[in-house]
Amino acid sequence: MKLLYQTAEWHGFAKLRMHTDTTINHLEMLTKEFGQLMRQFHGSTCSEFETMELPCEVAAHKWQHQRIQPSQKCIKWGRCR
Repeated sequence: MKLLYQTAEWHGFAKLRMHTDTTINHLEMLTKEFGQLMRQFHGSTCSEFETMELPCEVAAHKWQHQRIQPSQKCIKWGRCR
């Protein structure tokens, strides 16, 4: 529950349009605490679940990889085909 509250508080401060020194200092403190809570969550919760990518995610990764390949060839050879 603390992670949820910290996420909402961090988001609220991050969306402020005008910051003061006090709000910036508080946002920096929140960012550090939020990072610690996320690492704690990852270490305790995420390892308990076995996950796998959905077929549409696998297809998207393949498509992205194929899309990147031509640009890498252009850099390697100095021209595009």
